[in-house]
Amino acid sequence: MIHQKPKERKAIGKRNGLNVYSTLKNNSKGLKAKTKLKSKVPIKVITPKQKKLNQSWNALTDIRYEQTEHLCEWCETWGSRDRGHPLFMDGHHIERRAKGNYILSNLYIIHRYQCHRFVTDNNINCYEFRCAREWNLAHPEKQFKLK
Repeated sequence: MIHQKPKERKAIGKRNGLNVYSTLKNNSKGLKAKTKLKSKVPIKVITPKQKKLNQSWNALTDIRYEQTEHLCEWCETWGSRDRGHPLFMDGHHIERRAKGNYILSNLYIIHRYQCHRFVTDNNINCYEFRCAREWNLAHPEKQFKLK
């Protein structure tokens, strides 16, 4: 029977009261994956055409962000265009993207996480309901809660 030589472990700290060890060489503190990723489909690369559309949409979103005085059009609260910010503002297509509507009149500036998710999950027509107050008055059973 062939035995493998056990790897030398070094303690790198404690987490939740348990010792954390590393088996990496050169005293590196990085984590090493034991198994490879199981994805069979490679990650899609953004095509030059889509990259150009994204750049133009971001430029339009910046313009609309300035026009709305840094306010979300759905919840009417302040937001930021800095990607790492929790109140990140993004552009929402009022009409579907498939129609190629990358124009300013089709842009609705909205918080990416809470507001955008609510609008898309409920298939809200932004022409009919311009803000959360209008939606809440029309739909008492499914209220948008401002945080």
